[in-house]
Amino acid sequence: MVSSQIESIAKYNYYNCYNQPLSSEDICKPGAYICELMEGSEDTYIITGVDFSQPGSPLVGNWCYFENFAIFTNLTSIYVGDASGKIRGNGEAIKNIGTLKYLKKVFYEYFDEMNSAITFQDTLEEFYIGKVEVNVPSSMFESKLKTLTIKKALGFSKLSIPNLSLTTLKIGVDSQNFTQEISESFSKILVNLENYELSYTASNTVSLPVAPVLSYFNYLKTLTINGYSQTNWEFPVLDNDLSTSLQSLTLTNSIFQFTNGYDFSNYLSGFKLTINGYESSFSTCSKCIKLPINSIIESDGNLELDSIDFTNVVSFSSTNNEISQPLPELVDISINYKSLKSFYVTDSSIYGSIPESYCQLPKDFSLSNNEISFLPNCFKCDLQLDWKILPNGFYFPSRDCSDYTLNQITQSTTTFSTKTGGVLQFNGTALGWEYIFDSQSYSLDIPNKEFTITIPKGVGKNIKKQLTLNNYNNETITYSYNAPTITSYDVIDINGDSVLIIYGTDFDYDNVNLATFTEKENSNKSFKFYFESQDDNNNYITSTIANVYSNLVSNKVYQLYFTVGEQQSNTIEVSISKPTSSSSNDSSSSNNSASSTDVNSNSSKNSASSDDIDSSEKTSSSSKLISLFINFNAFILIIMLLL
Repeated sequence: MVSSQIESIAKYNYYNCYNQPLSSEDICKPGAYICELMEGSEDTYIITGVDFSQPGSPLVGNWCYFENFAIFTNLTSIYVGDASGKIRGNGEAIKNIGTLKYLKKVFYEYFDEMNSAITFQDTLEEFYIGKVEVNVPSSMFESKLKTLTIKKALGFSKLSIPNLSLTTLKIGVDSQNFTQEISESFSKILVNLENYELSYTASNTVSLPVAPVLSYFNYLKTLTINGYSQTNWEFPVLDNDLSTSLQSLTLTNSIFQFTNGYDFSNYLSGFKLTINGYESSFSTCSKCIKLPINSIIESDGNLELDSIDFTNVVSFSSTNNEISQPLPELVDISINYKSLKSFYVTDSSIYGSIPESYCQLPKDFSLSNNEISFLPNCFKCDLQLDWKILPNGFYFPSRDCSDYTLNQITQSTTTFSTKTGGVLQFNGTALGWEYIFDSQSYSLDIPNKEFTITIPKGVGKNIKKQLTLNNYNNETITYSYNAPTITSYDVIDINGDSVLIIYGTDFDYDNVNLATFTEKENSNKSFKFYFESQDDNNNYITSTIANVYSNLVSNKVYQLYFTVGEQQSNTIEVSISKPTSSSSNDSSSSNNSASSTDVNSNSSKNSASSDDIDSSEKTSSSSKLISLFINFNAFILIIMLLL
């Protein structure tokens, strides 16, 4: 329930505009009022919104005014009226709106009078009016509103006080009343405006050759101008620089034309140009409309395709036009259309043939519902293209899809790294819009004459995969990975165990590598062990089986090679010098290098050199002589004592 005084006014307003009573239970239901429970109360509600958006049926006269609501001091939103104009606002309503301290949104479909001096609370952010039968006073623009929409007004007043709050303005103006002076004041006063939509709404066409003034806006992000004109205005070269802010430009119904083109190329990336409702050609110059990177063009007006420089366009859509022209050739598509990702020209009276250059369009395209009479072979060979080019003025003959060429740029003898893989490069003609490799489907990008296949890391030799073009034709692609190469070996201590590690390249870093050790002096005696990847970055593999080391006889020479994915490595010689029992605490590590062909072992634990042996022998002989001399002198001394 609501308070009795508020309930009485609420019921009166409803009865006055809908000619039927409103029960106490229905006050807070959709189509009447929006209510919230009063803070600290369990059964008392306050009215926070008005919902009189259903068509009215006034108690007296042709319409009612929703004006008596100042008592609803907690209102945050007001929605009043529909297009029939049965429920309206007036000067009293505007005055009461200005008293509400919590109001944020106001929606009135119809106002037939306004006060000249309008004040709103700072909380009000958004105001929508469908139609105003009087001039909108300048005081409407002196509030803290952020968004103002007036779909149709008799006129506007010249603005004089700068407005820093309004960021979105959508207005419908009478072309005779929205003079250049008023238009210029909007451009100067609404200094922070970001979104501007201007519609000429009079039933008569815009006869005066006076374009809306745009020269003083500095922060516009979206600009929309709608309306008809007996005189087409050239889009103005703006004194201000909107290139750092404008993201979208929409032009509808012949207000502007670009007879000599326009250069938007320094505008923001992602710029969107929308051309709608043109009865005559929007532009007739060749490639004279230049756009910034990643631009989007949408049109249901007569936008000549040849007038657009497509270099930076990523998406083009033209539909429901009366272009009545053949499709222009796409010249140097890999340069002039390199960014294009979607291309739609539908329901646009295009006639003639589809040029061969359109075989290089992006995969996302459509040329349906035109008057095209012939299509090139690339269109015939992909069943999925049917909906993109039919209906038109032709039927599909037999599908001959063998008329293509494919060249493998990457030499078939090229092998790939087991760690990184690589790419296979192809080019050709009439390749279609996608290819299937190893059961995966990929789109062909402009210019559709070349593509690359990424080969993942792996191992193996003469691996064969299927490449399918045009959904019909299979090619067999063969590739191999590099054979492993051993560069050196070492013995390190891991948790008290001596472990043999092998350095090199192109091992199998995801699985295991089969090592074969063969005694050099006895080729019939060999054994095999698996080595697993331990460090992908440092290019070595390690046997986690300790008995690989234990199976190697100290100082015996072995020939070692690896087998990885049917590829055999080079062979090196390995010799490990193990510590004897008397020197078990000595280091047994070795660090040896090997060439890609057979090499001799350079183990640091190999037998000592002949120079070392000679030195040892000399040291031993000297010790014996010294010992003999000492013993002889001792014998002489004993003899002398006895005498």
